[in-house]
Amino acid sequence: MSGYKRPTTPASVERQLRQEAGFGCAKCGHPYIEYHHIIPFAEEQHFRPKDMVALCGNCHPAISKLGRDKQYEIKQAPFNIEREMFQGALVYDKRHLLFRVGGNLYENVPTILRFLDIPIIACAIKDNQAKITLNLFFRERKKIALGLGQ
Repeated sequence: MSGYKRPTTPASVERQLRQEAGFGCAKCGHPYIEYHHIIPFAEEQHFRPKDMVALCGNCHPAISKLGRDKQYEIKQAPFNIEREMFQGALVYDKRHLLFRVGGNLYENVPTILRFLDIPIIACAIKDNQAKITLNLFFRERKKIALGLGQ
């Protein structure tokens, strides 16, 4: 191990990439995303949003192997924006509350994602099943989805 650690993606860049992709993977719409450099960081150390795209952990490896033209096409027509929706799946272990979200693990965390005082993604084990609550809103704060798995 070389000890090299790439700098963290700036919060403003992450925010812009999430917004551009409709708050999900640009390829499939999955709500848990990573930040991909279309022009590889190893080639040019940058955090330019125009040369980056939000992708989920499932799509990221495959998309990074495509030509840059195809990567930019995916960036320009993000799944959620094109379909005005999102989709995705949480992978969890029913024996205990352990969620893998992209490259992160959440263990015994009842609220995985919160916006202001509203839990966007919350979970609990009840009757040996994971109960997932998902709250999504239009810009006008009109709820479009809630209570999956309840």
